[in-house]
Amino acid sequence: MDLIDLLNQYGTVIFPNLGILQKAIKDILESFQHLRKINDDDKQLVKLNRKFNELVDVRAKESLKMSGDLERVVGYFKMLTEDDITVSDLLETLLVLKDVAENRIISSKKSEEEFVDFRKSIQLINGIQPPNFLSALWQISLEVIRPGIPILSTFVLHFIVRKSSRLGKTFNLLPEKIGSIFEENAQQFNLSITNHLSSSHLSFCLAFMGFGYCFYNRKKEISKKAKDLMYAAVKGNRLTTRKNVADNKEERKKSEEKISTKLQVISTYLETLTQFWTQQFNIYELHINALKSMDGNVNIRLQKNLAAGIIEKCTEEKNNSQECYLMLKDYVYEYSV
Repeated sequence: MDLIDLLNQYGTVIFPNLGILQKAIKDILESFQHLRKINDDDKQLVKLNRKFNELVDVRAKESLKMSGDLERVVGYFKMLTEDDITVSDLLETLLVLKDVAENRIISSKKSEEEFVDFRKSIQLINGIQPPNFLSALWQISLEVIRPGIPILSTFVLHFIVRKSSRLGKTFNLLPEKIGSIFEENAQQFNLSITNHLSSSHLSFCLAFMGFGYCFYNRKKEISKKAKDLMYAAVKGNRLTTRKNVADNKEERKKSEEKISTKLQVISTYLETLTQFWTQQFNIYELHINALKSMDGNVNIRLQKNLAAGIIEKCTEEKNNSQECYLMLKDYVYEYSV
């Protein structure tokens, strides 16, 4: 097989689609971000997210390496059209390219195995979130502790915040709830309290507020509306909790399925990448065998138009690989955990 036939063979090479890789990685990172919002205290999820970011960082570096490798390929095909290039010069370059292709085959297979293992390791915890009593609790506080009792209201509010803030996961309380009690100072409050109150904490808070109301009004029992709200805090909130858990579970399931599907897309890309480098290796080997049959001191020069299409194609892919490196590094930074 002569060099022209080998050039024609190289024209059939299919480069892996970097756009598909980038889209799959971004979708997975966004899904992880969404899952963390649903399960912001899930340590296993954070660990998986960080592991994926590490894999993406490795792929970014591999894309940068591929950009350099393709630059060498472009250099080889340019050599074929230059003056004073001997067979020995071409052989020396091809042997380097062959070693590069062999190493890339190994690294691509390794990367593929890592992503497959990562896909198998995804066993996100579908734990049920603890009940959130705060919505009902605030409604009760507004009914039991009147805005006309600023001192008692302030004390009870301070007590709830301090007791509940020790329990871990927090979220911002709706400002309009606070504003209904502290109209003038609402914007000065930046309160965060837990979304996990045990039944004992709830009972204690309710009892305390009920006692405050009774003491102030010199009554032995609180209003019917307050009692109804207390009852709803325990019973009615269970229905809301079940609905929230069901909604969160469905969202988690969709995100997990998307991650799994996109990981398969990445695996398919890496399979194509391995095939690409295998094809490169075989082509270089054929070039080497063809050149070895020639005198090493003979000059070889092909017409530029014969290699122009290949050079243009490899240059474009070289630039795409460089852009892929930058994009993946940006993803790792943007979606860092």
